Amino acid sequence: YMWTSPRTRRSFPFMDPSIAPCFVFSPCQDPMHSITESMVDMYSRSQEHFTPDVQAHYIYSPRELTRWTRAIYEAIKPIDNMTLEQLVRLWTHEGLRLFRDRLVDGDERKWTDEAIDDVAFKFFPTVASASTKRPILFSNWLSKEYVHVDREELRDYVKARLK
Repeated sequence: YMWTSPRTRRSFPFMDPSIAPCFVFSPCQDPMHSITESMVDMYSRSQEHFTPDVQAHYIYSPRELTRWTRAIYEAIKPIDNMTLEQLVRLWTHEGLRLFRDRLVDGDERKWTDEAIDDVAFKFFPTVASASTKRPILFSNWLSKEYVHVDREELRDYVKARLK
C-alpha cells in the first residue's frame, strides 16, 4: 500500500493492515488508517519545523516513518490483543523516541511534546488524553513483552538488580 501526503506529494508506506487483528476495536473503527495518517502528520510537522538550518543533524527522511512503523510492529507482534488506548500510548512513546530524543534544547522538546499531543487528539480524540499522559515508559524487563510499565515498578526492579 502507498499513501501520498498532500502536503509533500511524497509516497510513504502504508502500515500493513494484516497486523490489525491483534487489536480489540469496534468494527467501525479503522485504526491502521488513523495510525498511518497520524505518523505522516507528525513527520511532516517535524520536518517543516526542524531543519538543518537550526541544527545540522535535523535531517528527516521517510526512514523515520519506517523506524516508527517497525517499532510499533515489533512491540505488538507477540501480544494477543491490544486496546486502542494501548496502541496510541505505544504510538506516542515511539514517536517521542524518534522525534524528541534527537532535539538539542528544551524549547524544541516542548514543541515536539505539544505537537505529538496535538496529533494524537486530532486522530484519536477518544483516547488521546489517557494515552499521552506522561511519563510514558515501555520495557521488556518486567515481562517478556515490550509493554507500558509503571515508573515505580521499573524503579524497584532496577534497584533490586543493582544490589
